[in-house]
Amino acid sequence: MTYRYKHHLDYPEQADPVISKLVELTNKSKMNSAQVCKKADVGVNSITGWRATYGTGARNPSLHNIQAVLKVLGYKLVVRKQSAKN
Repeated sequence: MTYRYKHHLDYPEQADPVISKLVELTNKSKMNSAQVCKKADVGVNSITGWRATYGTGARNPSLHNIQAVLKVLGYKLVVRKQSAKN
């Protein structure tokens, strides 16, 4: 099956850095957001909803869903101690 490489999602400036990075990684992938969501076994419009409704509480992602999407994209979530200047 051949997929079209036709997608580019934008996100609001005030978006959470995790959502911004997730959208950026999705845009860099050869899959569109619906394909990523399907492979991650999350709602087919999840990524679009997360970035479009950020801050409204309408469709905030669960940690499990963020990790599932990142795994499909070849990444994992890592927690690091902040540096003193942050």
